[in-house]
Amino acid sequence: MQKLNNLPNNLWLARKRLGLSQKWVAALLGRRSVSAISEYERGVKTPPLPIALKLQLIYQTPLAELFPALQSLASVEVATIRQNRPHFAESDTTLRNPPNSENA
Repeated sequence: MQKLNNLPNNLWLARKRLGLSQKWVAALLGRRSVSAISEYERGVKTPPLPIALKLQLIYQTPLAELFPALQSLASVEVATIRQNRPHFAESDTTLRNPPNSENA
């Protein structure tokens, strides 16, 4: 996967839509400083998954909407792997349609 920093996101828009300050979001995340919030919003850093999940809750917005570029990148990478390795697609079908336990 490509480097996750410097990917655009919608964190600033989501925060502004709710009228929240960076200071309040930092407090909700258990941080004393707003510097990390600023870095996340500017795409300088991508928040770790636990922080991203908290941001999803704070902003009441799905991760895919907060991080559309990351979602798009992940989708393209998964599709490319599926296309280049068809045997993975077969495994996916098996996982989606497990054998009926009554017939096993």
